[in-house]
Amino acid sequence: MLYGIVEYTLFSFFLNSLYLNKLAKKVIIISILPFYIFSAIIFGRNGTNQFSNGPFLIEFMAFIIFIIYFFYEKMKTVFIYPLYQSITFWICVGLFFYFTGNFFFLVFNQSSVDEGFRKQMIIIYTLVTVSKNILLSLAFLANEREEAGTDEELLIPKDLKMDDFTLTNSNN
Repeated sequence: MLYGIVEYTLFSFFLNSLYLNKLAKKVIIISILPFYIFSAIIFGRNGTNQFSNGPFLIEFMAFIIFIIYFFYEKMKTVFIYPLYQSITFWICVGLFFYFTGNFFFLVFNQSSVDEGFRKQMIIIYTLVTVSKNILLSLAFLANEREEAGTDEELLIPKDLKMDDFTLTNSNN
C-alpha cells in the first residue's frame, strides 16, 4: 500500500510540474487525497494478508488519463523543435507504456486461474518493464533545448484561405 501511495504522489507532482493549464494542475494535486482515502479503505478492509489490485488499477487508469492530457497539451503549444526531442516527452512515453502495460497485466492476471496464462503474463510484464526502462534511459539522449513560447497556443488565422488555388493574392 505504501509503495502505491508514494508512487502516485511522486508521479502526480512530476506531471503537475509539466502541465501548463492551472486547472489541470489543481485537478492532479487534488486527486492525491481521494487516492489516499481509497487506498486506506482497501487496506483496512483487506489487511496485510491479502494484496489488492484496486488502488493500482485506479492509479494506472488515472495516470493513463493524465499522460494523455499531457500529450494533448503539448500538441497545442508552439514548439521551435520537434516534440520527440524533448526529454519530458520520452519520459511520459515510457511511463505511459508502463501504466498501460501494467494496467492490463493486473486486469488479466486477476481474472485468470490458468497457470500457463499466468506465466505468459509474467513474460509480458517483464517485457513491458524492460521496455519502460529502455525508454526512460533513452530519454536522456534527447536533445533538449530551451522552449520558447510555451505559454502560447498554436493559433491558425481565421482568414487563411487554404482552398484558394489562385496564383495572385487579391488582398494585396
